[in-house]
Amino acid sequence: MKRPIQFLLSETYQSMTPEDAEFGEPSSQGFNFEDEVLSLEDLSSYLDKENFMHPSEFPITNGRVWISTEAEVTDYGTGESNMKSLHCKKVMDGDGIEIAGPQADRIWMKMVAKASGQKLDKNIHSMSP
Repeated sequence: MKRPIQFLLSETYQSMTPEDAEFGEPSSQGFNFEDEVLSLEDLSSYLDKENFMHPSEFPITNGRVWISTEAEVTDYGTGESNMKSLHCKKVMDGDGIEIAGPQADRIWMKMVAKASGQKLDKNIHSMSP
């Protein structure tokens, strides 16, 4: 039986108040996690559960695309909102061997497109810079 594709992912966050927005800088930012491995099934569930829906570019043309959540107000008193972004560092086969180049880009871009409700252009083959 073929083992599922895996993704090496990092998730960043940023918190911003209305005052921070005036200056164009978040009050805090960093990593929720770095270099976590998720299976294709777990990643799909996580994208849905956490409501990731905004790709870093539209239309998706680049394998370095990341996907973000909607900014969510976490403190109504200060107006602070938080946003998370998911970044793919590597796509691997079920044995943990890296899938490189256009094939890896396309696998990741399909995940981002599905989560954001987009369709990929069939003619896009290589997305890496």
